Amino acid sequence: MFTFLDTIPPDQVSFICSQLLSFIYAFIFRQILFVHFDHQKQSNFITKNFIYFSIIIPSLIFSWLCFGNQIFHLILLSLTCYIILHIFDHKWIHLVTFFLAMFYLSIIHINRLVYGNFAGTYQMDISAPLMILVQKITLIAFSLHDGWLIDQTNHHHHHTINNERKKYSIRQKPSFLQYCSYVFDFQTILCGPLIFYNDYHDYLNGNIIKKFGLRHFPPVAKTIWKSLLTCSICALLTIKIVPLFPISYLQDEDFFNKNLAYKILIIYIVTTCARIKYYFAWKLSESICNVSGLGFTGLTGTDNQPVYDLAINIRIFDFEMALSQHDALQAWNISTVKWLRAAAHIRMPKRYRAMATFALSAVWHGFYPGYYLTFATACLFMAVSKTIRKSVRYRFLHSKYLLNGYHCLTWIITRLMLAYLAFPFILLTLNDSIRVYQSIYWFGHILAILAWSIVLLILTPEPKNHEQEKPIQQTTNGYVDETTKITKNNNQRKKNGFINDHHHEE
Repeated sequence: MFTFLDTIPPDQVSFICSQLLSFIYAFIFRQILFVHFDHQKQSNFITKNFIYFSIIIPSLIFSWLCFGNQIFHLILLSLTCYIILHIFDHKWIHLVTFFLAMFYLSIIHINRLVYGNFAGTYQMDISAPLMILVQKITLIAFSLHDGWLIDQTNHHHHHTINNERKKYSIRQKPSFLQYCSYVFDFQTILCGPLIFYNDYHDYLNGNIIKKFGLRHFPPVAKTIWKSLLTCSICALLTIKIVPLFPISYLQDEDFFNKNLAYKILIIYIVTTCARIKYYFAWKLSESICNVSGLGFTGLTGTDNQPVYDLAINIRIFDFEMALSQHDALQAWNISTVKWLRAAAHIRMPKRYRAMATFALSAVWHGFYPGYYLTFATACLFMAVSKTIRKSVRYRFLHSKYLLNGYHCLTWIITRLMLAYLAFPFILLTLNDSIRVYQSIYWFGHILAILAWSIVLLILTPEPKNHEQEKPIQQTTNGYVDETTKITKNNNQRKKNGFINDHHHEE
C-alpha cells in the first residue's frame, strides 16, 4: 500500500486515505442502522437525529482531511441554498437554487482555470465534491418544485408532469438535519455517485428492506469483492503502467516526430491509462455505499440474492466493449447522466433538450478549453454515428456472421473515436489539443464528415417496417433474435439515458 501511495501525488493520497476511512466507517454505520431498525418498535435509544449526526460529522471530518479549509465552500453553498428553500415560493425555488448553485460552482471553476496547472497535473481541489453537492442541492429544489406542481395539478388541472418527475417529487421541505445528512453523506460526498433524495431517505428509514420483508440489509460480501478486486487491479496498473504513459507525453516533441500510426496508438494508450484513476475512485465509492447498505435495491426474483446496484457509477466492461459512442456514454459516469436528464433533459421542450443538456454538462464540468473541444467533437461523432447506424446496420442483420463482423468493426471504431475525442479533456489547453489534432491531420473529423456525406448521398435509411421483417435467429447456439437484443439494449438506455421520452409523458 505504501509503495502505491509513494507513486501518486500527495493530494490524491489524501483523497485515497479519506475514502479508505469512509470505507471502514461504512461497516460501523451499517451496524448503527441495524440497531436502529431493530428497536424502532421499542424504546428506540438510537434516534433519527443520532443517525443524522452519525452521517454529517464523519463526513465533514473525512472531507476536511482531504481538502482542509476548502470545505468552507461546501458548507457555505449548502447552507445558503437551504435558506433559499425556505424563503422562496415553490414556483421559483428550483430556478433560484439552480442558478445560484451553478454560479457558485462556476466561480470555483474559474479560480481553478486561472490558478491551476494543465495536462492533468493540477492538484485536486474542492471543485470535485462541490460538483456533487450542486447535483444534490439542485435535485432537492427541482423535486420540491415538482411536488408543488403535482399539488397544483390535483387542484386546478393546469399542469402536466411526467411519471419520472412524479417518482422523485418531494411534497415536504426537509428539516435541517435531513437536508444536511443528504448533502453531507459520507458515502458520496467526495466523488459521488449521486443518489436521489427519495432513495437516500428510503435507505435511512429502512423502507427498502421492509419492502422485501427483511430486518437488516442482506450480506454484501459477494457484491463488494468484485469492486475491491477492480480497485486492486487499478492500483497495480497505477503503479506499474500508468506512469509510463503520462498525458504530458502528448506535449513532448518526441511524440510529434513519430509517424501517424504511432501517434494514434499512443493517444489510445494514454487516454486508456487516464481512465484508470476514475475506475479506482468510482469503484471504491461504490464499495463504500454498498457496505453501508446504501446500494441495496432488492432481491432477485429467482433465488432471492441481494441486488446492490443503486450506487453504480461506471460499468467498466460495458464501456470498454461498447459498440457505439452512445452506449459507451451510457456506461460512463452514470449518476451524472441521470442528473443531466433530471435537471435539464426532461424539463425542456424536445427541440431544445440536446442543446440544454450539452450546455449544462459543459458548464458543470468547468471552463477548460479542452472540455469544450471534447464536447463539440463528441456531438459531431454522435450525430454521424446515429445517421450511419440507421443506414448501414440493418443491412447486416440477416446473417450472424456479417453482424458479428459489423460489431467487431464498430467496436474498433468506437475505441479509436473515444480516444480521439477524449484527449483534449485531459490535456485541458486549447493550443496543445489543436497541435495534437494537427499532427494527426484531424483524421477523425475528416473521416466522420466524409462518411456522413457518403451515407446521406448513397445509402437509404432503414425502412420503418423493416423491424417486422427481421428473421429470428436460432437460440440453440446461444443466439437470440435481434429484436430482443435491441429491445433489451433500449430498456437499459431508457433506464440511464435519453431515449423514449414520449413513453413518460402523460
